[in-house]
Amino acid sequence: MNEASERRSLLIFAKSPEPGQVKTRIAQQVGPNKAAEIYEEMLDQILRESAPEEAWDRLLFISPESDAYYFHRRGLKTRLQKGNDIGERMANALLDASNQGSEKIVLIGSDIPSLNRSDIVEAFAMLTKVPAVIGPSEDGGFYLLGLTGICVSRASELLRRPIPWSTPAVLAELEKWCRVYQFSLEYLPLKNDIDTYEDWIRYQNTR
Repeated sequence: MNEASERRSLLIFAKSPEPGQVKTRIAQQVGPNKAAEIYEEMLDQILRESAPEEAWDRLLFISPESDAYYFHRRGLKTRLQKGNDIGERMANALLDASNQGSEKIVLIGSDIPSLNRSDIVEAFAMLTKVPAVIGPSEDGGFYLLGLTGICVSRASELLRRPIPWSTPAVLAELEKWCRVYQFSLEYLPLKNDIDTYEDWIRYQNTR
């Protein structure tokens, strides 16, 4: 299958921007309503940059507590995240896309407003040469994971390992398990996700 005809899927993990359910660390600093406004601005930015056009299919995997109507009224396709932790949820989403026939899959979050379309394009381009791509974040995690279809099953097993999610050790632990699984990674540029109000202000000052 040539590059023009292969199926590409962009998966976005997202929540509806409801006060009290998004960016709880920011909410502790500025209140739940302001935190929800900040998250909605980040979500809108990601949706603009990820517009599918002809390049890829786009599907939002939303948290179980999210309001699906918020997305559906905007014409967005959604599925529910399934799993007991973020690792299981990512694994299941990747398997879902692979089972639907995607040859190249990129998964991103919705709190990296500095992520732009060129980063997504680059991730898919890299997947023509390597089996897996990761975008590392400054807090020790990652903001993007890209895989070729034949690697999804192995990656799904890896993501179900006891990785300390939501800690600064996430990327290092993931890299350790990648070595165990003999799973090579290529890297996109380092970026900062938005976990605190200071992160948000820093992003605003660099726009």
